[in-house]
Amino acid sequence: MSLRLCRSLAGVMPFAAEARSNVGMRIIVAADGCPGAGDELRDLRSWLVADDDLLGRVHPVEAPVAPGHLGPVIEALSVVLTSVSGPLATLIIGWLRHRRNEITLTFTRPDGTSITLEASRYRNLTPDELAKLTEELVQRFEDLERGPEDGPDGRPRRG
Repeated sequence: MSLRLCRSLAGVMPFAAEARSNVGMRIIVAADGCPGAGDELRDLRSWLVADDDLLGRVHPVEAPVAPGHLGPVIEALSVVLTSVSGPLATLIIGWLRHRRNEITLTFTRPDGTSITLEASRYRNLTPDELAKLTEELVQRFEDLERGPEDGPDGRPRRG
């Protein structure tokens, strides 16, 4: 039931825009482990932007159109984190609990720090386990939002 927080190789997923904007930390959400990951990400984006707190903060990262295909494929989502950790965690866990595919989501910060969630781990949790998991995920998203250059209060460290 625990979340894995790990450091992956920086630069594995190119970022579509500046990582730290004037509105918050931009993270990349990638899907793996099932066919049609692009469709799953499209569905996740629809689920997230239906919430007023996340509207305008979640954008598709599309691969170039491959020869012989009609349009681009979503290969990731770009999410701007700014005081939305609670709604984001709740929505992600709810979405994962309804997946039939064995999908894995990875949330990656520009420095390579990431959180990985597997759908199969969230289907049969008790209400107490869900509450604990949501609380832990909120904290992890807040850690991602702060960034390595920020202090514990979320403000940039002074050099």
